[in-house]
Amino acid sequence: MHYLSNHLTRALFLVAVVLLLTFSFASADDITIGLLEYDNRSLEGYTLIAPPPSNTIYLIDIYGRVVHTWESSHTTGLAAYLNESGQLVRAVSFLSAGDQGGGVEIQSWDGNTVWSYSYADQHHDIEQLPNGNILILAHDDMDSLEAIAQGRDPQFMGDDKVTLEKIIEVKPIGLDSGEVVWEWYVRDHLIQDFDSGKANYGSVENHPELIDFNTREGREVDWLHANHIAYNAEYDQIVISFRTISEIWVIDHSTTTAQASGHSGGNSGKGGDILYRWGNPQVYRAGDDDDQEFYDQHAAHWIADGLDGAGDILLFSNGKTRPDGNYSTVETITPPVDVDGSYAEPVAGEAFEPGQQTWVYVADPPESMYSPRTSSAQRLSNGNTLICAGINGILTEITPQEEIVWKFINPVHRTGPMHQGDSLPPQGNGIFKVYRYAPDYPAFAGRDLSPGGRLELYAIDISGVTHVPENPDPVDSVIITAKVESDSTITAVTLMVNPGSGFAPVTMYDDGLHGDELSGDDIYGIKLAPFPGFTEVSYYVSAEISGGENVRDPAPSPDISYGFTVNSPGYVCGDANDDMLINVSDAVFVINYAFGGGPAPDPLISADTNCDTAVDVSDAVYVINYAFSGGASPCDPDDDGAPDC
Repeated sequence: MHYLSNHLTRALFLVAVVLLLTFSFASADDITIGLLEYDNRSLEGYTLIAPPPSNTIYLIDIYGRVVHTWESSHTTGLAAYLNESGQLVRAVSFLSAGDQGGGVEIQSWDGNTVWSYSYADQHHDIEQLPNGNILILAHDDMDSLEAIAQGRDPQFMGDDKVTLEKIIEVKPIGLDSGEVVWEWYVRDHLIQDFDSGKANYGSVENHPELIDFNTREGREVDWLHANHIAYNAEYDQIVISFRTISEIWVIDHSTTTAQASGHSGGNSGKGGDILYRWGNPQVYRAGDDDDQEFYDQHAAHWIADGLDGAGDILLFSNGKTRPDGNYSTVETITPPVDVDGSYAEPVAGEAFEPGQQTWVYVADPPESMYSPRTSSAQRLSNGNTLICAGINGILTEITPQEEIVWKFINPVHRTGPMHQGDSLPPQGNGIFKVYRYAPDYPAFAGRDLSPGGRLELYAIDISGVTHVPENPDPVDSVIITAKVESDSTITAVTLMVNPGSGFAPVTMYDDGLHGDELSGDDIYGIKLAPFPGFTEVSYYVSAEISGGENVRDPAPSPDISYGFTVNSPGYVCGDANDDMLINVSDAVFVINYAFGGGPAPDPLISADTNCDTAVDVSDAVYVINYAFSGGASPCDPDDDGAPDC
């Protein structure tokens, strides 16, 4: 079996250099959106992007290509998740366009609505429980008269109401109904030391399980501004992130609604009181400004079992009110919790442990990552962390050593996808949070995840770039295809392929003869000759239209390219007798086969040491010359160190 010769590779490489100088390739500076950075330390998988106020949610692969979408008649209400059965669970707006909140919608993989539930007070986040019920984070307004009666200082009443928070759990019924099976309200867990003649009067510092109704960090109408909830099935607990007071709380979900309104009951024995809180101890009189650690944080959640840092709480600290400047961080803390889900309680006037974060990621330079609103972080199965700096739609994946291995800028603006090279309108492409799902996530079993085009727009649309077989053997030809479309006339489609010696151009065709299915169907293909085992092959597609404009896929190529590694051939060239050595016994083995009716080398190609496609005495001579006379290596007649057969 003959392979593409090294002489031809060198010639093609020289041609490639000329073409690279003459093609009107976009420079890295022209790439403003979509995929910007990637290397193979990134977690292969699929990222769910829900850009508000779009009606469309996208699932993209690691190269930024769309593999699936969901459409709805309602705009996205910030939060969206893909459950293990392949259903999209998302908050939606049933109100006017652009409103954030209003209800929940569940769609099948195929986009059919399987449940829709309107709840006007819903905002920001939802969470599906293991039993299929939905936790809904919602506003709970208290008018000024009631708030003052509950001990609110009148000077903090800047409006005719104060907005508190509540969580309801809804059991889906039918297509558009639900039963509220559990409720929890902030209003049931207040304390104040402002007016002894009003409700909730007591010592704030002696009751960190309650929330001070007059904390100086909460003087806005939207007093607490909860923005995320997450569930811990092991402990049956909920963590809530409160932006305005820069704190996270853990509460008991094992209670009944009646117990949740009080101070006893449930697994904790504490009803709906705060079991654990962290981030800003001055809100319960256990510190001052110097003790504040979180700043307007989002997306607090427990790191799942099996992942690095399992059991820690991970979040994105936005940093809007950070005293040393505007920059964001990603942080983890290790709560002082025992196997029963009980938390070590501090003495009065002291803060909850731990004394400091377990891990804090600060970008370099710090101000290069700053999102004053939204945002999230997720620990991945390979130990990396996916970060969404939401205000500008910047997604990065970092290693445990804090190296960036993937960077993607959301190209979907409020008005729809943007063109590559467009200047980003300030805060026009924001995302609330994102999730990366590994290829083995149960939702993907049996699903078609063939890559389509990219989210951003181009003058030439290159989509579905793929190679078959996916993991070629050394005897396999490799067919690479791509769909290429444009409103202008396509003048050339070129595959740039690099088998380790540099990129070289190969023309792709839409003629029905090069693995491209039918002629004239906009699918271009090329069939490449087999490559030797272990060869790492990189490639990208370049297309040109009349006028000379050129588009590449992936856009940042050649820095980022598609690729594959050829499987081990299962043999060593020259090792005719398969003893893992190349010596005179292999020459004897070949002679016995050629003249004495001895057994055939397995595979036969392992004995074709001079690459003439025949196994005969000349191969035995070749091995002897190699073993005793310093001749060229088997399968390397031009002695350049690279196998030729």
